[in-house]
Amino acid sequence: MKLYSLLGALALTGVALPAAAQQNWYDPEVILHNSYVEVEGGAAFQGRTKINIEATGLGASSQSAAQTTQAFGGALAGYRLAPGVAIEGEGVYTRNNLYYSPTNAVFGTGGATRTYGGLGNLRLSLPFTPTYNLPIGPHTLAIGIEPYISPGVGYGEVQYTGNNGAFSYNDNKSGLLWQAKAGIEIHTGQHLAFDIAYRYLQSPDYNHPGSFNSSGYSALTRSHVQVGTLGLKYYF
Repeated sequence: MKLYSLLGALALTGVALPAAAQQNWYDPEVILHNSYVEVEGGAAFQGRTKINIEATGLGASSQSAAQTTQAFGGALAGYRLAPGVAIEGEGVYTRNNLYYSPTNAVFGTGGATRTYGGLGNLRLSLPFTPTYNLPIGPHTLAIGIEPYISPGVGYGEVQYTGNNGAFSYNDNKSGLLWQAKAGIEIHTGQHLAFDIAYRYLQSPDYNHPGSFNSSGYSALTRSHVQVGTLGLKYYF
């Protein structure tokens, strides 16, 4: 009897295993995980630098410079306070080339700018629910899409470098850094998620007399970039 009982248990196990293999490859507890970290990378596809200059012997002038595409990188950590509401701390870095046309009296034909700093974000999103089942072998991966917005404000530094033919400049200024961010988070049903985002990032104002290593110049400079990024997020 013991032998028959053992054979019967093995037979039931053999039936149960294939059935379990067909279950969704999705952990519903993941949506209850409150903490997460993310790394993100991308590029600025549009940017502008506006300069108002007063220079001894040259008078005052105003000019805009286009920013050509360069790399963007960032990392963040967040905590979900409630469904659809989270707070984040984010570090960002971006570097872009500047091009002036016509040639600027102070900046020459171009230069470069970089911005880096930290921001505190308030992330608001629609509730996440699985919306699509993707078959992967014997499993089904439950995909969920979560749209969100995330304004942020913080403190950072902007630096301008270049050469106008008469002298080179390399100067920086710290101050208010802010951004407006929106995106779509794609959940895999496990601990990993993908984040596709757009952001408008405003650099700190560069504004003080004796700018660009010369007492004869004074400048008020404002820069922004528009950035597209792809992020990898891990919930724990």
